[in-house]
Amino acid sequence: AKGRFKELFDEVLETMSSMSVIAVKCFGSVVCAAVIEKSSQPKARVMAYNHCMRCVENIGLNGIGKRGLLMTTKRVSEESLPENKAAALNLIMVILSKMNGDIDRLARMCG
Repeated sequence: AKGRFKELFDEVLETMSSMSVIAVKCFGSVVCAAVIEKSSQPKARVMAYNHCMRCVENIGLNGIGKRGLLMTTKRVSEESLPENKAAALNLIMVILSKMNGDIDRLARMCG
């Protein structure tokens, strides 16, 4: 059942983004950030981090928005599984690369 969930979740997210069910610009900030924020399932959060990373790589910082950035930085300290922590840190590294390595800017955005 767990393997099927991952496949189905990926399929739903890919369908939503490819068929213009939701605008690509809003996809990360609306769908993936909500999963990061509200999901109690670690595997769902890992997949959401990975989809957010793709959004940031393709669109830029608007791909996850301020809410997605705040949820990601908050969850880094809360994640207990190494796989989740690594996925969240990878997302933060992609965000920092889009900010040209400006850690002060990231700190200001996170409050």
